[in-house]
Amino acid sequence: MEVDEGTSLLPTIESFGPYDGETEDQQQPKKSPAGKFRLRFGYGCGHAQNDLCSAMYFSYLLVYLEGVGLTPVEAGIVLIAGQLVDGMATPIIGFLSDQFTPFDADCCFGLSGKRKAWYMFGLVMVSSTFWAMFSPYPETMPIPAVVYYSLANCIMQVGWASVQISHMSLVPELTPLKSERTMLNSIRFAVTVGSSITIYILVWLLPSGDTGGSGEADAHRKEEDLLVKLQYISYLELMIGFL
Repeated sequence: MEVDEGTSLLPTIESFGPYDGETEDQQQPKKSPAGKFRLRFGYGCGHAQNDLCSAMYFSYLLVYLEGVGLTPVEAGIVLIAGQLVDGMATPIIGFLSDQFTPFDADCCFGLSGKRKAWYMFGLVMVSSTFWAMFSPYPETMPIPAVVYYSLANCIMQVGWASVQISHMSLVPELTPLKSERTMLNSIRFAVTVGSSITIYILVWLLPSGDTGGSGEADAHRKEEDLLVKLQYISYLELMIGFL
């Protein structure tokens, strides 16, 4: 299998030793168990920030936007604007990442190359905009709130697509073995499920000012507490995912 120069610094499963067996599907590398574990674990967790953001995005974005004053129609516009951008950005970034390598493989301490450059680009985009969608609208902004949140959502979706495409494209470049590719994708999917569950656990565990009262004033206070909690969780998940 040919590997382009942009990914020459990536550690591959086959780099841990020669193969035994007669066919590709039967071949198993003689490798360092620790090295193989690091590769699988590193790849599996490489999409965790996207998974955390996705779970938060689809579960609580509309709740938060309506809570900070947007109408249901405006909140829907914010959501659909991001999804439209995501639908356009995904094939475009897929094509560009196949055709262009922004930097040489030995640039930026090994954080560049054909796939990793696009991955880092997306990571920065997501990290710099996702929190804005779960933060109060700045009153000093010269644009309406629906436009502000829509722009943040669209920029975030471009970064999200860049991380997703570059991360998934690494699998065939890491190993030619179908069994190892299946293993890598299985670990990645397990992390996706775990990330979704993590968001719900955080919403459940983080304390709020709930006193168990009743009435309109108490309901309003509970809604404000939820909005603050979602804001804190958005910051927390970005820090977890960035690691």
